[in-house]
This record gives sequence, structure tokens and C-alpha cells, in this order.
Amino acid sequence: MIKKYKLYKSGKILVTGLFVAGLVVLTGISQANADTVTSSDATQTVQTQSANTNTQVDSQPVSNAATPTTNIIAAPVAQNTTNDTITSHAGVSASTTNANGTVSTQNTSATINDTTSNSGTIPTPTPTTSSQTVSDTPKKVPAPDITLQGQGQNYGWQNPVQQNQTAGTVGQSERLEAVKITVNNAASTYQGDVIYQTHLAGTGWQNEVKNGELSGTVGQSRQIEAIKVHLTGDLANQYDIYYRVHIQNFGWLDWTSNGGVAGSTGLALRVEAIQFMLNLKQQAFTQSTQRASVSAADMSFQVQGQDYGWQNTVANNAIGGTTGQSRRVEAIKIYNDNHGLTGDIVYQVHLANTGWQNAVSDGQLAGTVGQSRQMEAIKVNLTDDLANYYDIFYRVHIQDIGWLAWTADNGIAGSTGLAKRIEAIQLNLVRKGDAAPQTGLAYLDSSNYQVNTKHANQPVYFSQLDGRWANHRFNDYTMGPAGCVPTSIAMVLNGSYGITVSPDDVRNVMNTISTSSYGATGIDLINTVHYYGRQVEQINTVARTAQLLQQGVPVIFYVNVANNIGHAIATYGYSNGATQVYDPYNRYYFNGWYDVNYLSNTLSRDPGDWNAGRPVFAIM
Repeated sequence: MIKKYKLYKSGKILVTGLFVAGLVVLTGISQANADTVTSSDATQTVQTQSANTNTQVDSQPVSNAATPTTNIIAAPVAQNTTNDTITSHAGVSASTTNANGTVSTQNTSATINDTTSNSGTIPTPTPTTSSQTVSDTPKKVPAPDITLQGQGQNYGWQNPVQQNQTAGTVGQSERLEAVKITVNNAASTYQGDVIYQTHLAGTGWQNEVKNGELSGTVGQSRQIEAIKVHLTGDLANQYDIYYRVHIQNFGWLDWTSNGGVAGSTGLALRVEAIQFMLNLKQQAFTQSTQRASVSAADMSFQVQGQDYGWQNTVANNAIGGTTGQSRRVEAIKIYNDNHGLTGDIVYQVHLANTGWQNAVSDGQLAGTVGQSRQMEAIKVNLTDDLANYYDIFYRVHIQDIGWLAWTADNGIAGSTGLAKRIEAIQLNLVRKGDAAPQTGLAYLDSSNYQVNTKHANQPVYFSQLDGRWANHRFNDYTMGPAGCVPTSIAMVLNGSYGITVSPDDVRNVMNTISTSSYGATGIDLINTVHYYGRQVEQINTVARTAQLLQQGVPVIFYVNVANNIGHAIATYGYSNGATQVYDPYNRYYFNGWYDVNYLSNTLSRDPGDWNAGRPVFAIM
């Protein structure tokens, strides 16, 4: 009896053979795709590229370019055989046996004639080729069904939209507040999830959600400012998901994909509309992806000066150079990272014996290196998007004067015609609408130098224990035990600079500025003095303290008193190494003149008092 069967199938290897009265004859080894081969279909087609065939065939012509071959292995038999004709399609078709011993199959493209004799062996056929049907049809899967639904200002939840359609509104200045993105998987489609998260005003990035869950808020009037979306599973293997947003003041930004940020962060700009599209991995994406997001700009700078060379780069609102060391600044480089915004920080310096240099930008050198020439003035301005969303504030510390007031946006900071070196610079990039330094007299020349550098007057004495304000709240306490800083500031502002304020007035201001619980820190003092339009120099040496006191500048010390309490006192004047102290605690701890060295060595031990540096402050 002759029976045709499959010997084994492993991976993509398919072997077929014949069982002839105890004899195994292999009839086919072919490369097969396991997804397309079944054992029950007598007319199946096997996807293949090539196979080796050693089969004796008749002289029929061979069609198709592919010429696979099949190895037939002959083995001895122990009985007489008859002439059997086996017709096969690629060696894998189902077969039947007729009564006369003929085995046949359907869809034949190769005929094998095997003749045996009484010798007891089957001769090995000579190699030749047979034709084989080749199929390479890819699996067809329906396109994914993904929808996007938006909820926004004045219109609530919209109907879901498909790819290349718009969720939200355009041209109506209405914020998008929430989104749902849904993938509608069917058994015949690629499986996977769509994952998304939104950046909200006042909150930042929310947690990721998926498949129709809400991201954003409803009923809170809070705008979405950015979004990130990506796919998982087979969806992610087959597709990229691209998306873009329409945002306040910019309109449509460019496309991003697979978890990239679309929108803005740090600029308080609302998303007004969203679009998405799916793109097959093997297909090129032809839309622009240059600017899919914008975010808060960064600024940093570094200076080069006398005896110290290039200092390390410092961040926004930091100080470059030195104070109290009488060293000139000679050069500066200013860097900016726009984070998608257009524009530059442009700066120009005035040099001794040269005047104004040409303006430069983007980290280029302004000034000189190796020429021992001092910078005397500087101008800084912004362009394009940077100018639309930011202001640049700056001030300089100059020879014999100290810190001048802040200026902004191409104002002149420093001096010209006075041969006074810049010794330090502070730069502050401020988003429009945020708290900014108080500007004032930032530039001196021969016309205003003498008028504006006269010594300050003597402070007017106030007591923090005065019944008019002693019981008024200051931070978490009252003025009586905790109001030494606002009282000291009021003494200086009122008496030295003619600003008519009481300790209670300063207390009211500091309650909106101070972050302390008890008293006020060094940074609190600086911010409050700036609020009233005066400048502060934080003093690092005893020598500089003495120098400023000699020039008639009032100085506030944070000193250590009984029970390690930090206590603010105002001082003014200088004589034989001593200065006059104005103690706001009813002159309880200090009264009269005290040695500057003693005061400088008796500073507060409270870490909060040191958060702006050494707690000795010249008020100018």
C-alpha cells in the first residue's frame, strides 16, 4: 500500500514523503510560510522562493521563472514493485490511490515516472527541474479606526473626528480644555493602544491615559497648553502617529510624532485645536516637523575680567564679575536657548578709549581679551518672538559708585565719559507679565554724575515696638517681636532717600513679597528695597563695608543677639573704624557708635538670613 504523508514541519521547513510497504521515500523539502500551509486542502499553494529537486521528469516545458527542485531519496525494498506514476503539485498536494496502484493528485505541474524491476531496488532518479507556483501576497489588514474628541470653551464636547480632521476651533480664541482619543480595535485590525497626556495651565503634565479616557479638565476653565501621543503593540509596529496643534498667537505649529511635545510650555499659551494622522512605517512623512512646540526661553552668560579670566557660565538673574575687589570686566558672552521661539539676544558694549563696539549676538564675544581694557557700559535687547514674550533687564556695578539701577530693552547701563570701569553685571530675562525689577537711574555721564552720586542723608529712627503697628501681623507673627527688617528699611528709605514710608507701610509690602514665617530673609530685604526703586549691594568684605559707609551709603546688618536671634539694624556714617547703629528694637541691643569689624564678626547665624549671601546690605 502506498500512503503519502508529511514527515515533519518545523518553522518554515516542510518535508513530505511516501510510505511504500515499509519504505519511507522523501518527496519534497520546500521553504513554506507556516501561515499559508494547511494539511486539509488538496489544492493549497505554498509561498516559497526556491527548493532543490532531484526528480526524473518527462520532457514537458517548464513555465515561470522560478525553477525549484526536489530531492528524492531512494532506499532498498524487500519486495517486487509495480510501475507507479505519481503526479504532484510542488510535492505537497493531497493524493489518492486507485485500484490499479496508480497514485494521483490534482493541479499537477510536475510528473514523476518511477519504474522498478525484480532487482529489489528503486533506482535513483537523475536531477532535473519542475515548475512551482510562487505566491507572495501580504496580509491585508483594515486601517486602524482612531477618533479624537475635544471639549472646550463655550462649546463643550464636540463630535469625534477622524484623522486629518480638526478637534477644537480655529480663529475663535477659545481654549481647548479636554480630549479623548479612542482606538476602535476589531479582531481583523492591528491590536494596540493609543496613549496620551496633556499639559495644563497651572498644573503641568497630567498622567498618561489611554483609549477614550479623559485627559484635561471639564468645568474648570483651564486651558490645555500641550499634548503628547504615542501608540503601543502592533499598531506601534506598523504605524507612526503624527499630530499638531493650533495655539494662541502662533496658529498651527508643525507636526510631531510618537510622544513628541506639540504645543507650548512656560508661555501660558492655550491650545485651540488639534489634528492627527497615521502614517505607515515604510512611507515617508512629507509634512514639516521643524517647530512642533515652543517653550520658555533660557538665558545664560559669562564674563572675562582682570586677574580672573573667563568665569564659569552663570544662569539667568545671576551676577558675573566681582564686587568689592576693584577689578574691571573686560568681555562678555550672552547665550540663549529659544526652545522654538525665534529671535536673539543682541548686546553691545562701550570700551575705554574706543567707545561703542558693533552689536553681537548668540554667544559672540563683546569686549576684548588680553588687552587690559575695561568695559564701561552695555546695552542689551531682544528680537522677534523673544521680544514679543520677554523683556531683558540688566544692571551694572561700577567703580566708585556700586550698583546702579536696573534698565531694560536696549537701555544703557553703566557710564560714558567718566572712565569708570564695570566691575559686575547682572542680567534677568523676564517673561512679560511676570514680576520684574524696578528700573531707575542706570546710566551716568558728565551731565548727571555729580547730581546723582551725592551721599545719602542720615536715616530717621523708628521702633518696631511702636504701638501704631507693633500688633499688626507680619508674616505669621506681629511687628513687635518680628518686624526689625521692615522697620530698618523704613528708617533708610524715609531718612536717607526721602521716600515717605512708615514701618507699617513697608510691612504691608513685605507681606506680599516675603516667603518667611518669622521675620524676613536676605532675599526678602532685597526684593522689598527694589520694590521702592532703590538698589542693594550685598557686601562680602569688611573693607567694602567701610568704603561704602565712608561714602555716606547706609548699610543694614543682620546680626546675632541674645539667644542666637537674628536681628536687623541700620547703620550710617564712618569715623575711626566705627559706624552709628539704629537699633529698631527700642535701641535695646545697640545704641550709638560701634566698631565695623565687631559688627561684621557678629553676624546672624540663621541660614535664612544668608539666602542672598553674607547678610550685610548697602542700600543705594
